[in-house]
Amino acid sequence: IVVHDDGTISAGWTMSQQYNTTYSDRGTGYNFFDGTSWGAQPTTRLESSRGGWPSIIALGNGSECAITHNTDNSLINNTSRTTIGNGSWTENTVTPAYLSWNRSASGGIDGNTIHMISFANGIPFNGLDGALVYYRSQDGGINWDITDMQLPGMDTSMYNGMSGDVYAIAAQGNTVVVAYFDDWGDSYIVKSTDNGDTWTKTTFLDFPVDKYAIDDGLDLDNNGILDKV
Repeated sequence: IVVHDDGTISAGWTMSQQYNTTYSDRGTGYNFFDGTSWGAQPTTRLESSRGGWPSIIALGNGSECAITHNTDNSLINNTSRTTIGNGSWTENTVTPAYLSWNRSASGGIDGNTIHMISFANGIPFNGLDGALVYYRSQDGGINWDITDMQLPGMDTSMYNGMSGDVYAIAAQGNTVVVAYFDDWGDSYIVKSTDNGDTWTKTTFLDFPVDKYAIDDGLDLDNNGILDKV
């Protein structure tokens, strides 16, 4: 949900009209509140092919977009229009890499920077079986000057592999923060105050073992007896 400065609202969600487990029509459901009422309930997705996990973003130039992962073509898709609340939507590819479960936020001094994190899985990424990567566009999604970047503390020094859908991103001005919430590892934020150029990691929940493998057991005091945590 995005609440705009004038009180109007854009809302997006993963939608399907099918009552089955394939959801071949799955994609972004979108609705707009004009300050008085919502539009009609949508019955078709914004995209031309199957996807999910949309982030609805409003940019400083007055446009809006929905960034999703596309399962038909194995890519990240950006569906945008030039005016918030009305007009036709146009699709563009963010990256042809097969990434999933993305999150995006807009920021920058002019509001036209898109910060995106997404999950690379299926093929090992820099030694990780599952990795979170960062993308940045400073012109509203036309060009991406940072791609496939691993943020501090998100590499093989901390993980054998990372998990999908356990992260969030938020931005305001030149400040952008990525949070990662791990069941069997540290939970932390990675923060930039220069619009994504440099990052600092702060751990707020320190799990006692790095690179822990589930069901391996924990012997923190090395006495030969497994500990309960």
